Amino acid sequence: MATLQSASHSTILDRLLGRAGESSNDPPGADESPKRQSLAIALSILISCMLWFTFTMQETYVRVVELPTEVVNLPADVALAELPPQKVRVEVRGPGWQLLGSFGSFGSKLPVIPIDASLNTVNLEAAVQALSLSNNVSIQGVSPTQISLQKEDRIMVTVPVQLNAIIEPPPTHDLVTPPVIIPDSVTISGARSVIGDLMSWPTEPFEALDLRDSIVVQLPLADTLSGLVTRSRDSVTLIARAKEFPQGTRELPVQVRGLPNFQELVRLEPPTIMVRYRVPIDQYDAVERAPDFYAEVSYEEILNDTTGAIVPRVNLPREYDVRDVELFPPSIRAYQIIEQ
Repeated sequence: MATLQSASHSTILDRLLGRAGESSNDPPGADESPKRQSLAIALSILISCMLWFTFTMQETYVRVVELPTEVVNLPADVALAELPPQKVRVEVRGPGWQLLGSFGSFGSKLPVIPIDASLNTVNLEAAVQALSLSNNVSIQGVSPTQISLQKEDRIMVTVPVQLNAIIEPPPTHDLVTPPVIIPDSVTISGARSVIGDLMSWPTEPFEALDLRDSIVVQLPLADTLSGLVTRSRDSVTLIARAKEFPQGTRELPVQVRGLPNFQELVRLEPPTIMVRYRVPIDQYDAVERAPDFYAEVSYEEILNDTTGAIVPRVNLPREYDVRDVELFPPSIRAYQIIEQ
């Protein structure tokens, strides 16, 4: 028998090597014996590995696997106060091929252990035994063997959505308005001990750096209490608008408000101030000409001043978005004129 197998193996190699020699581009008469020997060795190793793997996988093995769990049959008016184990350690025994095919090898999906939430105590060993496994695979052990479910009455609350985002325009730009979340709240339900103290629900982290225009994105809500809390929605819409805000300057005369009888009873030093500000680029020219852009101090402030430094109030045109106003100088002096 050994002689026949050896002869058969030699015949297969000879045929393979013969075909390889026919497809070679070497010129006639070239010495092909080193190539034939190398190919014969490679094929022998490959066939040996395949035979070893085939016979090895037919043997019986014991393997420990972690199987995922899934909560089922949870009553609508009941919520879990604690999550059951998400994985269960199972010791299985069977042929190598069966174990590879049944427990996640070669891309196959692991069987899921159902946890019956209508019960207070769940026998995991019985749940694993009820799984549809191969006839040649047996369950040797389960850990843990059973669990107790912590359940409470379900409550429902509505909380605001908390934006967890960093939105930064470049120095030459600015946000037109604060970022907007639509909708700005979410309804959640779960056990009172889990959601009773929740004041808000965060979004997933988000970054928009160097923002120069408008963005509208679907932003997922964070899933930190998955399995314990249900939500009315899984995402919100984030809207943010940025524009270029160039810097402008205007020299403004300082007016005195509340002078009695319109007489010039005070003198200001300096009588004008330079105002530096930022404004949207599409409003720049209009702000330069706006008549309701002026500076003033009140006569009452002048009378009550004891510091010698009065900060003028700048009236900004309401129809324009003027920001980051700075005064140069930041304060002025006022002198009363005493008539002789």
